[in-house]
Amino acid sequence: MGANANIYGDLEDWTDPQRLIIDRQLDRIYDDFLERVADSRGITTEEVHAMAEGRVFTGVQALEKGLVDELGGFDTALAAAKKLAGIDADIDVALLDYPKIVPWWQQMIEKKKGEEAAVAELTATLQRWVNTGEVETPGVVWMPPITIE
Repeated sequence: MGANANIYGDLEDWTDPQRLIIDRQLDRIYDDFLERVADSRGITTEEVHAMAEGRVFTGVQALEKGLVDELGGFDTALAAAKKLAGIDADIDVALLDYPKIVPWWQQMIEKKKGEEAAVAELTATLQRWVNTGEVETPGVVWMPPITIE
Protein backbone atom coordinates (compact mmCIF):
# COMPACT_ATOMS: atom_id res chain seq x y z
CA MET A 1 0.00 0.00 0.00
CA GLY A 2 1.35 3.44 -0.97
CA ALA A 3 2.08 6.24 1.46
CA ASN A 4 -0.96 8.20 0.26
CA ALA A 5 -3.39 5.32 -0.24
CA ASN A 6 -5.49 6.44 2.72
CA ILE A 7 -5.11 10.20 2.22
CA TYR A 8 -8.90 10.68 2.17
CA GLY A 9 -9.55 8.31 5.03
CA ASP A 10 -10.55 9.72 8.39
CA LEU A 11 -8.69 7.39 10.72
CA GLU A 12 -5.27 9.04 10.55
CA ASP A 13 -3.99 12.59 10.53
CA TRP A 14 -2.29 13.82 7.36
CA THR A 15 1.47 13.69 7.18
CA ASP A 16 3.27 16.90 6.15
CA PRO A 17 3.69 15.70 2.53
CA GLN A 18 0.00 14.74 2.40
CA ARG A 19 -0.99 18.15 3.74
CA LEU A 20 0.99 19.72 0.88
CA ILE A 21 -0.87 17.54 -1.64
CA ILE A 22 -4.23 18.61 -0.22
CA ASP A 23 -3.15 22.26 -0.10
CA ARG A 24 -2.17 22.12 -3.79
CA GLN A 25 -5.53 20.58 -4.67
CA LEU A 26 -7.42 23.24 -2.72
CA ASP A 27 -5.34 25.98 -4.36
CA ARG A 28 -6.25 24.62 -7.82
CA ILE A 29 -9.94 24.55 -6.88
CA TYR A 30 -9.80 28.10 -5.51
CA ASP A 31 -7.91 29.38 -8.57
CA ASP A 32 -10.54 27.81 -10.83
CA PHE A 33 -13.28 29.43 -8.75
CA LEU A 34 -11.56 32.83 -8.99
CA GLU A 35 -11.30 32.50 -12.77
CA ARG A 36 -14.98 31.61 -13.12
CA VAL A 37 -16.13 34.49 -10.95
CA ALA A 38 -13.76 36.93 -12.69
CA ASP A 39 -14.92 35.83 -16.16
CA SER A 40 -18.61 36.10 -15.23
CA ARG A 41 -18.17 39.49 -13.55
CA GLY A 42 -15.78 41.04 -16.09
CA ILE A 43 -13.01 41.68 -13.56
CA THR A 44 -9.58 40.20 -12.89
CA THR A 45 -8.88 37.24 -10.62
CA GLU A 46 -6.79 39.57 -8.47
CA GLU A 47 -9.80 41.84 -7.95
CA VAL A 48 -11.99 38.88 -7.02
CA HIS A 49 -9.39 37.58 -4.57
CA ALA A 50 -8.93 41.04 -3.02
CA MET A 51 -12.67 41.43 -2.43
CA ALA A 52 -13.40 37.89 -1.26
CA GLU A 53 -10.21 36.19 -0.03
CA GLY A 54 -12.06 32.88 0.19
CA ARG A 55 -14.62 34.13 2.70
CA VAL A 56 -18.31 33.24 2.77
CA PHE A 57 -20.77 36.12 2.46
CA THR A 58 -24.43 36.62 3.15
CA GLY A 59 -26.57 37.34 0.11
CA VAL A 60 -26.73 41.05 1.00
CA GLN A 61 -22.93 41.24 1.36
CA ALA A 62 -22.42 39.45 -1.97
CA LEU A 63 -24.84 41.86 -3.66
CA GLU A 64 -23.02 44.88 -2.19
CA LYS A 65 -19.71 43.52 -3.49
CA GLY A 66 -21.12 42.85 -6.95
CA LEU A 67 -20.70 39.09 -6.69
CA VAL A 68 -24.38 38.37 -7.41
CA ASP A 69 -26.90 40.16 -9.63
CA GLU A 70 -29.89 40.07 -7.32
CA LEU A 71 -31.29 38.45 -4.20
CA GLY A 72 -34.07 35.92 -4.17
CA GLY A 73 -34.98 32.30 -3.92
CA PHE A 74 -35.95 29.61 -6.39
CA ASP A 75 -38.80 31.61 -7.95
CA THR A 76 -36.49 34.57 -8.66
CA ALA A 77 -33.88 32.26 -10.20
CA LEU A 78 -36.56 30.50 -12.30
CA ALA A 79 -37.87 33.82 -13.61
CA ALA A 80 -34.34 34.90 -14.56
CA ALA A 81 -33.67 31.56 -16.27
CA LYS A 82 -36.91 31.83 -18.27
CA LYS A 83 -36.00 35.36 -19.33
CA LEU A 84 -32.50 34.27 -20.45
CA ALA A 85 -34.00 31.33 -22.37
CA GLY A 86 -36.66 33.49 -24.01
CA ILE A 87 -39.50 31.59 -22.33
CA ASP A 88 -42.67 33.51 -21.47
CA ALA A 89 -42.92 34.11 -17.72
CA ASP A 90 -46.43 32.58 -17.60
CA ILE A 91 -45.43 29.26 -19.17
CA ASP A 92 -45.04 26.34 -16.75
CA VAL A 93 -41.75 24.50 -16.94
CA ALA A 94 -40.66 21.20 -15.41
CA LEU A 95 -37.79 20.96 -13.00
CA LEU A 96 -35.41 18.13 -13.92
CA ASP A 97 -32.71 16.83 -11.62
CA TYR A 98 -29.26 16.93 -13.18
CA PRO A 99 -27.53 14.66 -13.27
CA LYS A 100 -30.47 12.29 -13.26
CA ILE A 101 -30.35 9.93 -10.29
CA VAL A 102 -30.30 6.36 -11.60
CA PRO A 103 -31.51 3.67 -9.17
CA TRP A 104 -28.90 1.09 -8.15
CA TRP A 105 -30.72 -1.74 -9.90
CA GLN A 106 -30.76 0.19 -13.17
CA GLN A 107 -27.05 0.95 -12.78
CA MET A 108 -26.42 -2.80 -12.47
CA ILE A 109 -28.38 -3.50 -15.66
CA GLU A 110 -26.50 -0.78 -17.57
CA LYS A 111 -23.16 -2.08 -16.29
CA LYS A 112 -24.06 -5.56 -17.48
CA LYS A 113 -24.99 -4.20 -20.93
CA GLY A 114 -21.70 -2.29 -21.03
CA GLU A 115 -19.73 -5.40 -20.11
CA GLU A 116 -21.51 -7.41 -22.80
CA ALA A 117 -20.71 -4.71 -25.39
CA ALA A 118 -17.06 -4.65 -24.29
CA VAL A 119 -16.81 -8.45 -24.58
CA ALA A 120 -18.41 -8.33 -28.05
CA GLU A 121 -15.96 -5.63 -29.17
CA LEU A 122 -12.98 -7.57 -27.81
CA THR A 123 -14.19 -10.75 -29.50
CA ALA A 124 -14.50 -8.92 -32.83
CA THR A 125 -11.01 -7.48 -32.43
CA LEU A 126 -9.52 -10.88 -31.64
CA GLN A 127 -11.34 -12.41 -34.61
CA ARG A 128 -9.94 -9.66 -36.87
CA TRP A 129 -6.41 -10.38 -35.58
CA VAL A 130 -6.84 -14.11 -36.26
CA ASN A 131 -8.28 -13.52 -39.75
CA THR A 132 -5.71 -10.93 -40.89
CA GLY A 133 -2.67 -11.87 -38.82
CA GLU A 134 -2.23 -8.15 -38.08
CA VAL A 135 -2.43 -6.59 -34.66
CA GLU A 136 -3.13 -2.85 -34.53
CA THR A 137 -1.18 -0.77 -32.07
CA PRO A 138 -3.34 0.86 -29.40
CA GLY A 139 -4.26 4.52 -29.63
CA VAL A 140 -2.70 7.29 -27.62
CA VAL A 141 -1.59 6.11 -24.20
CA TRP A 142 -1.38 8.52 -21.28
CA MET A 143 0.78 7.83 -18.27
CA PRO A 144 0.22 9.96 -15.19
CA PRO A 145 3.31 11.54 -13.69
CA ILE A 146 5.07 9.23 -11.27
CA THR A 147 7.08 10.57 -8.38
CA ILE A 148 9.36 8.31 -6.39
CA GLU A 149 10.30 9.71 -3.05
